[in-house]
Amino acid sequence: MGVPADAGARGEADDRLCRADRHGSVRPFCRCIPTAIRSIATRRFLHGLIAHLDAPKVYLLGHSHGGLVAQRYALTYPGRLAGMILYSSAPTGGPELFAEATRNIEAFARRHEGRPEAADILKTWASIGGIADDASFTAVMRQLLPAYFADYWAGESEFASLRTDMQAFHVISGPAPFDDRTTTFASITTPTLVSTGRHDFICGLRWAQACSRASRARN
Repeated sequence: MGVPADAGARGEADDRLCRADRHGSVRPFCRCIPTAIRSIATRRFLHGLIAHLDAPKVYLLGHSHGGLVAQRYALTYPGRLAGMILYSSAPTGGPELFAEATRNIEAFARRHEGRPEAADILKTWASIGGIADDASFTAVMRQLLPAYFADYWAGESEFASLRTDMQAFHVISGPAPFDDRTTTFASITTPTLVSTGRHDFICGLRWAQACSRASRARN
């Protein structure tokens, strides 16, 4: 996550990369804490980690929900970032994100209608709102994995271990698991690179284009 922005200016080869898992995912914390409070705690955790890197500024990469965290961090601590990279993220985590993901996974099922597993994946997605623990969330994410690829089954043997070893942590409760307050993306002053996969069903092209338009509008 953290790459000191002034490494070149100092003449040092400093290319540290630090991965920050979601706050509380390693040592479980109270799942009943409201989402807004967890969001604040996560930003503070991230801020402490960046301070520990002892670098004037860093580049911050956020994927999916991590991109929402990155955007909120950029709004809260703009002076700490040299740049931000959003990979398959969105400028909002509200109900429309979930609705768009549902439309995309329905399109996925239609593209692969000859495969029984595609129909099962559609049913799994419809049940996601009832998840309440890590074991159930892990099982669901393993079932949903093919929907993240243009053609998962073309490389199924390559992805088999990824699917088997996957661990997921459920830290958001309620019928809309991606619910969050809308990020005021246009208020972010940090230089931002936006990227996504064409077939990403949750945070695909629509949201990448929304982030990109907002980023261009502020310049």
